[in-house]
Amino acid sequence: MLSRREWDADYLSARTEFNRLKTGPTPLETWVNDEHKNTTQSDCIRTVLNDYELIAVGIREDILDEELYKVWFKTSFLRDYNLSKSYIAAMRKKYSSDQIFAELQNLAESWDDQVRLPLEKDEQKQ
Repeated sequence: MLSRREWDADYLSARTEFNRLKTGPTPLETWVNDEHKNTTQSDCIRTVLNDYELIAVGIREDILDEELYKVWFKTSFLRDYNLSKSYIAAMRKKYSSDQIFAELQNLAESWDDQVRLPLEKDEQKQ
């Protein structure tokens, strides 16, 4: 999973577009509308959130190491989740299902305490 996220060209392209969209002028929930169903933007949002969902399932099932993922990407995971809440809510409403991205939400809520900043090299040696 880690290598896919870091080296897969399609994922990196989707991630780049997601990063642009999540802070752009158009709210993410706009991309849930039927008129945007098969757009590149909508696909990129779903790709990134589905990746997060898969990671959350892997962590819950003890297939993936939670501590490794927490150290590696907790801050960006929580930021992306918080910026995607309106999109997730719109998806749940549209499809009448609270299960959409539920694993992602559960993991984000379990990690949503004070964000630990990365240590300086000198602090890591102690």
